Amino acid sequence: NDIRTELKLLNATSPFIAAKLENIVGAAGAVLNLSKELKQALVRTGEAITGEPVVIEVAILLEEAQDAASVPSNIQICLEIDDDVDAVRVIHSLVADILRNLMTNAIDAMPEGGKITLKAHNTGHFVALEVIDTGVGIHQQNLSKIFDLFYSTKGSSGFGLWSARTNALRNHGDLTVKSQEGQGTTFTLLLPRAERQHHEAI
Repeated sequence: NDIRTELKLLNATSPFIAAKLENIVGAAGAVLNLSKELKQALVRTGEAITGEPVVIEVAILLEEAQDAASVPSNIQICLEIDDDVDAVRVIHSLVADILRNLMTNAIDAMPEGGKITLKAHNTGHFVALEVIDTGVGIHQQNLSKIFDLFYSTKGSSGFGLWSARTNALRNHGDLTVKSQEGQGTTFTLLLPRAERQHHEAI
């Protein structure tokens, strides 16, 4: 802003300088946003390290994710949870953060509206939680980079999905993605099943 003011006082105009100033503003904004996200993540990670994994019903996790999201009126949410799905043993705050990120991405992928389906079913030693949207989809060449830090197709820091997968691994699970351009995206969060005899769901 000081440079712009000085140029105005000098009655100097330069498209090149103006473009470079815009680049500086954009880069500074990206760094500030990432700094904010990192601070929040460090706080949550610190809380998680001191916390113990708990046994929790999957329905509670999905309902919390649905309630926490600011869902536009043109987006429908559908819950599909298998009757026999097991509870999971996880660090609650980290999983809530993962699902919040996935819900945000699904909403952003459907600016014209659509449907988000939240599914849950047992698979091997895990419970699979799927967040499925009917949005714009992801180009195949970008799928391998979607969880990379700083990678983003929407001008953000790219921190969200990197953090989501990191938190999935911290819970001894994983986070994967399948997508096709124009046909929506499915994120699958794998979380360790709790042993049936130890179900003490919160």
